[in-house]
Amino acid sequence: MTETIDSEAVKLSGSLPLVLKGMSVRREEAAGEATGHAAALLDRIDLTLSPGEWLYVVGTNGSGKSTLGKIVAGLGIPGELRAERWERGFAGNAPAPYVMQQPDAQLFATTPREEIVFALEWLGVSGAAIHRLANEALDEVGLAAAADLPWSELSGGQRQLAAVAAAAAGHAPLLVLDEATSMLDGESQSLARKLAQRRQREGAAVVWITQRIEELEQDPERRVVALAAGRLIYDGKAHAFLYGEAQGKAGASVPPCLLAGLRLPFRAELEREVEQRRRLAGRVRAAGSPHEFERPTNLAAQAEGPATPSETPSETPSEAPSYAQQALRIEGLRLRADDHGDLPGGRPLTLVPGRIVVLLGPNGSGKTHLLELAAGLREAKDIRTFFEDMPSLRPVAENKAARRLRMLAYSYAGQSPEDQLFARTVEEELDYVIRPYHLDKEARGERKGDALQAVGFGTAWLDRDPFAMSGGERRRTALACALAAPASWLLLDEPTAGLDAQGCDRLARSLKEERYKGRGILLVSHDPDWAMPLADELLLLGEDGELRHCSRPALLEHPEWWVEAGLRLPPSYEAAREAWRLGLAERQCWRPADVAAFNRGRGPDSAGDAAAINRGDGRIAGAAVAIGTADGAPPKERKLPKAVARRNRLSAFDPRAIWLGYVALSLSMFAAPGWSGLAASAALTAAVVGLARLPLGEYKGPLFAFALFAFTSAALSGLTGSSGESGAWWHAADSLATFRSFAKTWLVLAIGIALPAAIPPLRLRRALTQALPRKGGAGRRSQRLVLTVTLLLRFVPQLLAEWNRFARIALARGKDIGRSPAAALRKLRSTAVPFMLALFRMGETVTLALESRGIGRRDAPTEAERLRWQTRDSILLAVIALACAALMLSSRFFT
Repeated sequence: MTETIDSEAVKLSGSLPLVLKGMSVRREEAAGEATGHAAALLDRIDLTLSPGEWLYVVGTNGSGKSTLGKIVAGLGIPGELRAERWERGFAGNAPAPYVMQQPDAQLFATTPREEIVFALEWLGVSGAAIHRLANEALDEVGLAAAADLPWSELSGGQRQLAAVAAAAAGHAPLLVLDEATSMLDGESQSLARKLAQRRQREGAAVVWITQRIEELEQDPERRVVALAAGRLIYDGKAHAFLYGEAQGKAGASVPPCLLAGLRLPFRAELEREVEQRRRLAGRVRAAGSPHEFERPTNLAAQAEGPATPSETPSETPSEAPSYAQQALRIEGLRLRADDHGDLPGGRPLTLVPGRIVVLLGPNGSGKTHLLELAAGLREAKDIRTFFEDMPSLRPVAENKAARRLRMLAYSYAGQSPEDQLFARTVEEELDYVIRPYHLDKEARGERKGDALQAVGFGTAWLDRDPFAMSGGERRRTALACALAAPASWLLLDEPTAGLDAQGCDRLARSLKEERYKGRGILLVSHDPDWAMPLADELLLLGEDGELRHCSRPALLEHPEWWVEAGLRLPPSYEAAREAWRLGLAERQCWRPADVAAFNRGRGPDSAGDAAAINRGDGRIAGAAVAIGTADGAPPKERKLPKAVARRNRLSAFDPRAIWLGYVALSLSMFAAPGWSGLAASAALTAAVVGLARLPLGEYKGPLFAFALFAFTSAALSGLTGSSGESGAWWHAADSLATFRSFAKTWLVLAIGIALPAAIPPLRLRRALTQALPRKGGAGRRSQRLVLTVTLLLRFVPQLLAEWNRFARIALARGKDIGRSPAAALRKLRSTAVPFMLALFRMGETVTLALESRGIGRRDAPTEAERLRWQTRDSILLAVIALACAALMLSSRFFT
């Protein structure tokens, strides 16, 4: 990063504001490119942030929000930075805590408690206070019950809460959260928000970057800045941003939220519609038509409602569906009672095509897991998935042909779908997902054109390089790929996460069109205000794993079902329910324009009542639903997973003893001669894995790959060796020697690959820190070494999990279930390229997270506790020594 401060050096003061004046950032597209031709990330931004201030930052995708957040936090950015004035003020010279959208690359320990302790130790907090502060932070984000669970047993939302807690635990003067709640449910959002509010009350400034504009409604007097194309276009209060400035009799101005290309929240949109109709009614009465908005005498007719302008002719079902009519049936799920109160018993969940089914549930309930089960990308005991032709609904025997047909039945886009792109052009990406369907050239071109149009692109985008696009453009490309495949079903996981208002609206229109063409759509969402108007059916997945399948009208009758699933009632639901109770047709009550028109039609004063309710004074709903159950009971306490003793038995020992024992075992295995030595080594490995409860199942992929490599190498040695008779085509001695060597290496790897999971990185760091120098130059070098080793061991399991994730995505997109070498190479390319790109992104995120947490800034961290060599550690080494001796003696005895 190049920094040029045109006027004065960066200043530091504990009470002065943070000041940016004339701040510009340009990305250098290529080495040596002139600055004037480089892409602008920020363009002459003027911003002042006071101590203890709360600042919202909003804008469309690519507007520069994250770049501004990184600059405010004091982090490095790519490109050239220029400023007339840059004063860090109360924030200090050190980078501020900065929380990003994706949690995994920001977590450096193995459990929430260890993560917060790790952060506090590097902040120099005294050992006596570390555990107290860690427990407080865990309580603040509702993770006390899950404090000692590994990340693999927590949902993405729970991991994100842990990242927020670790960033806020140090009570820094500035906290920056960059879309940190975009993938959180309502309850988790509230927890993260309350934690940030507590830090603000303590005197910290909070910069809250968000795409969830409805969050601004909770703080109408707080400050908002909006960005567009790198320029600051609004700086004022949240209420004026959402509702516009009052202009006398002319009413309010156009809300700056709309001018910024963002979507108004339901409440703000409803109030705006009500106000527009009030002004229109005044003009009509002034023109002498007082009965324009009289209430209909037949309320039943009003309830049915006429066709509305939003129901365009294109939204009527097609006479002939464009897609094969296949039902999605899932057996083995735990279903709650249906709309009529009937218990489903052993009945499977059956979803029919031509419907949009929205899956809602709290973080940690298993929504993504259920979607992957539906796609056949995961296996679960007693749960089976079928795509069946309508109307027979007969299960098909599971064989290779049936599995391929099941893969072709759906198109899948997981969380962060842009991460799965790997081709050099958009057209290559589209061809990749269409190829398995064997369409002719004309049909392929039509599918590609329709998919691009659905996300707002033209055919000129076919030659664009996805890796030269912005993040929002890459996400739209990935969604276009999902739409392009002519599958009967679309499976989408959080498709609106990170999308701006225009992107969300465009996606909604595309999904409606696909529905009316006969395609089934199953989507996961944390945005009920966006998803509810689309939904034909709903799946509510509770924290207990039980699933409720219901319709929108049934959900309007049973508000307690939200709480039953661990969800909060969305504001749009409360307004829709009251309008429905008063007689508005169900299909209309989810649209603010229709609700406003209905309220206006009910009488001259009802519009004012509706607007008042939207402002939160409770009068809009009349007999409004209590948050909790229908009878007004308080909401039940949210359940969190309880920590269980699943750790392997090695976690109780000193890491130094474990690694010394592993080295001794490895050397003994390699030294054991002959086949008897190999057999004894295999028996010893099985004993270690069983007694220590090492999770080898999590690493079956790499172990299988190494075994395949070993057998291949042994076969090549047999073909190319020199032992045996001259001229023989097979050399058995060479093949067996190679196999024996690789087999020992595999046994050593089988123990070593699972050891990082057996030893928490925090304990390993403490062990190494106590064993190595801590002062002077040697101490600094040893601490860097310890930190490097700790991070490597932390992220090895994460990298393996990422590889498995991209392998599943490649299978879902490419539909290639073949096992031939050619198929393996094809799958390798579609897995390896996104995986490597993800590694680069992860590296950047890890660097930012380390810098913002202050890790590595000090010569050495403080210690919450010191490891002490225990008697059990000596006993462990003694047992391992005896095992090594027995291995050597047995191998020599039987040789």
